[in-house]
Amino acid sequence: MTPQRLLLPAALLAAAALAGCGGDDTTPQNPSPPTAQSPASSAPAQSVETSPPGGDASTPAPAGPAVITISDFNYDTPQSVSPGQEITVRNEDDAPHTVTATNDDGLFDVEIPPSGEATFTAPEEAGNYPYFCEYHPSMTAELTVE
Repeated sequence: MTPQRLLLPAALLAAAALAGCGGDDTTPQNPSPPTAQSPASSAPAQSVETSPPGGDASTPAPAGPAVITISDFNYDTPQSVSPGQEITVRNEDDAPHTVTATNDDGLFDVEIPPSGEATFTAPEEAGNYPYFCEYHPSMTAELTVE
C-alpha cells in the first residue's frame, strides 16, 4: 500500500471523530437548565395587606382568641373584642355561672359549668355591653366591642 492510501482512511477516521464531537451543530449535548432569575425573585420581600373575606383592609381581623375568666366570683374581661369575635369563657370556680347580656334581647347568654368552658360570639355592632351572672346577680362586668 502506498503512503497516500494510508492517509485517506486516517483522514476519514479523523473527520468522523470530529463530527461525533458536535461538528456544525450549535446545540450543546448536555444543556444546563437556565439560571437567570426573574426580577420578582431577586427583589426583597414586601409586606402585603390582605382583607378578610367580606371585609376591607381598614377593618382589622379579630386578634386571636378572646377569653373571659371567672375566678372567685369575679369576671376578668378583655379590654375589648372585635365585632363577631368568638369569646371563650373559663370558669375556675366550683359553682356554675352565666355570662348574660343585661339587655332583654338575649344578645348573648351562656352557662358555664364549674371548672368548665363555654363560647359565644361577640355582637356585630360596636359598643359597650353590660352583663351579669343569673345565679349570682352581684357579679357584673361589661364587654366592649370595637
